[in-house]
Amino acid sequence: MHAQKMSFIGASVDYNSARFVIIGVAYDASSSFRPGARYAPRALREVSENFEEYLYEYDLDIKDARVHDLGTISHCTSGEDVVETVYTELLPIVRDKKVPILIGGEHTIAIGGYRAVRAVHKDAIAVVFDAHSDMRDEYLGDRYSHACTVRRMMEHGDVLCVGVRSFFGGEGEFEYYTSEDVMNNGIGAVLEKLEDFEKIYLSVDMDVIDPAYAPGVGNPEPYGIPPSLLREFILSVAEKIVAMDICEINPVYDNGITAILGAKIILDFIGAKCYGEMMRR
Repeated sequence: MHAQKMSFIGASVDYNSARFVIIGVAYDASSSFRPGARYAPRALREVSENFEEYLYEYDLDIKDARVHDLGTISHCTSGEDVVETVYTELLPIVRDKKVPILIGGEHTIAIGGYRAVRAVHKDAIAVVFDAHSDMRDEYLGDRYSHACTVRRMMEHGDVLCVGVRSFFGGEGEFEYYTSEDVMNNGIGAVLEKLEDFEKIYLSVDMDVIDPAYAPGVGNPEPYGIPPSLLREFILSVAEKIVAMDICEINPVYDNGITAILGAKIILDFIGAKCYGEMMRR
């Protein structure tokens, strides 16, 4: 783990006191179109300084959320290596009943994140927001390519994909809602599907969002969902989310708006989860 002076939204709480733990993962070795996601952890930390510490929607000062920034994993050289490293780093955090938030990096990191959650919460489901099915068994000889993320996650437990609009044709069976499904019908069916699950691992590949809102991604795909739909989902299930990642932001290909949106998504999750827990007290 590489420590750095800059932290997400100025997080300064020590680990033992923390409720949320930020971890950057600067890895994009299997990027197949536009590499650069390795720069996202720094970019999101930089733009997070733009936001007010008071989150008015949740009547929450971010200092009261108890956020600790653990630094960035930056030494991994292969997909298998980064999956194992993320798993090893996250497992004690989940066991400590804290909420890890991974900032990628490419989507491969989600495999290690979900594996760590399933090691502690045997009944957790992964909800993956992604424009692509990511269901290849291997891509260019690599079983841990970002194009294989969902396939590898399914080896550890249940996975539900949302916002998919790009398929390679050989997926086989997997549970998904297309971007058209949720834009035409809302997220009600997705929420209904999750009613029997108490724990959720949320994985957000930012290319699920339409490129009009999030152009800075590795593999942009037109006709995506608006950010408001993702936000609605997060606010609806925040109390169930025990860990999350946000991946595939590529600061090289835009003027910062995708990183700003990614940082805001994280803040919405933190705010919604804290608000839900406060209301239950």
